[in-house]
Amino acid sequence: CGADLAGTLINLEMVEAGESQLLRDITDVRSREDFSSDKLALETAAQEAAWALVHEARESSRRQLENSAALQLERTKSRSIYQDQSKGGIVNSVHSISPISSRELKKVEVELGMLPRKQCLISEAPYSFPVYIDSLERGNLVERMAGLVSDYQVHGDYMLIRDEYCGLAIALNIDGLLAPAFRQGPKIPKIKEQRTAINMMQHRDSLILDCHWLHCRGEFVRPRDIEYVPLFNITEPFKFNLAASFACKVWSKRHRTDEALILTSWQQCQMKTMMGADVRGRFDAAINSSGRGEYRIPPKIVSVKVAMREWCCKDRRIIPNIQSYEDLWLARYLLGTEGSMVQIALLGGFVTGVRSSDERTVRDKLVRLDKRMSPK
Repeated sequence: CGADLAGTLINLEMVEAGESQLLRDITDVRSREDFSSDKLALETAAQEAAWALVHEARESSRRQLENSAALQLERTKSRSIYQDQSKGGIVNSVHSISPISSRELKKVEVELGMLPRKQCLISEAPYSFPVYIDSLERGNLVERMAGLVSDYQVHGDYMLIRDEYCGLAIALNIDGLLAPAFRQGPKIPKIKEQRTAINMMQHRDSLILDCHWLHCRGEFVRPRDIEYVPLFNITEPFKFNLAASFACKVWSKRHRTDEALILTSWQQCQMKTMMGADVRGRFDAAINSSGRGEYRIPPKIVSVKVAMREWCCKDRRIIPNIQSYEDLWLARYLLGTEGSMVQIALLGGFVTGVRSSDERTVRDKLVRLDKRMSPK
């Protein structure tokens, strides 16, 4: 029995050494930026298969120890990890198995992007942004984006449209059309517990597209951290790798917007993800309803739409200009009292992806709109 116990203990030590090596291998694979998503998926699957074998060997060794009555091990619940090939994501399943140490298990879960962000001590699953602008056909960008989003609403799989969506978004940024804040796209659940690894990828894609828009627009952004200053250097090409590093920072929305980048209200009005609380509040009040049932409050822009339609009934010449009036109202509302007429004109064009009108035309349109909306 003593010889069997010694042999079992040696086997257990070898299994533990194998676990440590696998952890180093996974970390090495995850840190390689030149890996494509397909290669990374294959490598991850191989590592996880090896990890399953390690679990099996460890369980066998522990059973031998228990049978020899040399050591009593606790049996607890722990996570078992497997790759969901159909969605390309990692999902969890709870099984009653002999666990590895909780510290080592936590390292593996963090490496595979399973732990909540607030628990992660190191970076989550590797992230890279798809850049295919060189091979993207230009023209009809706004219409093509609308069609792509319409397809997504049918199947709901972000990974099916990700490459084309990001490519079109980059092209729109370069052309200065349809600011990120006003683009329709995949939604991310507001409740953190409902978010998936794909949702996190969507969030990071959106952050990079926001930064790219600011760079293309030549906006003055002076980040707090010196490492991200080159991200907004308009004399050089946009640094997507640096933007990916910025997007992977575990910061709150407020910290990222107000402290890390110190974005102005004008800049925040153009962002999809990096909106501060004040701008987000005005944005939601303008285009989103609140409450339910008899307590439901319609978005403020509804009153503008009603006024415009009543105006069109009296003067049909206004019909072709309905959208421009609504866009200018929204731009002025979002900017508040701080917005200049030039900013209102530009933001009004960004709402639907059209070239902005000159300052005088914008001022005259707003004066006429205010008269139509004023109580009789």
